[in-house]
Amino acid sequence: MMNQLGSIPRVLTALLQKEREFCTFVRATHWGDGPLYVVGSKASFPACLTGVAAFESLLGLPAMARVEADFLAYSLDALRPRTLVFVIPPVEEAEGMVGAARALRAKGARLLTMVGGVENPLASVADGAVPLPEGTETQSSVSSAVARHASMVYLALVAARILNPPQEERRRAEEEFEKLPEEAERTLSQSSDALRVLREEIENARRVVVAGGGRFLPVALEAARELEKATGIEAVAQDVARASPRGLPAEGRAIVLSCSRCRVREQVQRWAAQASKSGGVVLSLTDAADRGLRESSRAVLLLPVLGEAAASILQLAVAGALAWPAGRKRLKAPPK
Repeated sequence: MMNQLGSIPRVLTALLQKEREFCTFVRATHWGDGPLYVVGSKASFPACLTGVAAFESLLGLPAMARVEADFLAYSLDALRPRTLVFVIPPVEEAEGMVGAARALRAKGARLLTMVGGVENPLASVADGAVPLPEGTETQSSVSSAVARHASMVYLALVAARILNPPQEERRRAEEEFEKLPEEAERTLSQSSDALRVLREEIENARRVVVAGGGRFLPVALEAARELEKATGIEAVAQDVARASPRGLPAEGRAIVLSCSRCRVREQVQRWAAQASKSGGVVLSLTDAADRGLRESSRAVLLLPVLGEAAASILQLAVAGALAWPAGRKRLKAPPK
């Protein structure tokens, strides 16, 4: 599995090598004024949230995320002509979504999707598709999730470069994103001591709350799912902007995801401080400039100082590294 996690830098490199295909897709798509619907299954919905945040913050295009079943039940009939609907695989409601593609075309709306990786029944009926990195279908679930999230961020970055006037913040975000393969490889290979400390805390927990806000909420959703699947420990994600930390039992742990350039950093820091004051054990993934979160944490894995777009993808890779060794130890532990 560590070899599979080691494939994450290669997945990110392969994505960046598809710049030409992404540019062609952006130029061939009439983006309009929005809203853009980003639709996914239960497995891909966190990546929908990443896509919404990326398109709104980088491209300035209003967007909204929908689960497939909700989109089919409530949104499809309300769509206006020339609406864009972007479906992120894997597709679970295949028959319904293929029917939706026909309905969209009849209304003058357009269906976009991703191809590569898992089989996508919409590939032959979509009006446009961006490529996922080759080999994604043979990688771990964490690598596949990284490919989905990173592809949405990269698409928004490329679209903003082509469609919007030059902007320093966008240029900086793209430069950081292009360094992600190197940053991911360095972090996964050189953070063994910090990873070990966090894993030991997780292995001793009966319940884990993974907390994030803004661009880090989708990562929290993915991390909670991977931790629970790998370890059997109850793991839930919590949005720091919508809920206060509940009192954690002595055997519980909170993993807080953020960075010093997170736009909701103050809410994250308040959440972590409240969790710590209530007696909870707070662990965190952030960077050295995020002093407030560090002061509330028992253990911190310090990451490079990056903007939200790159930092959230890097933390998704680290979440996979946290989940699997803890899960292996838990599964191999002799019965009591």
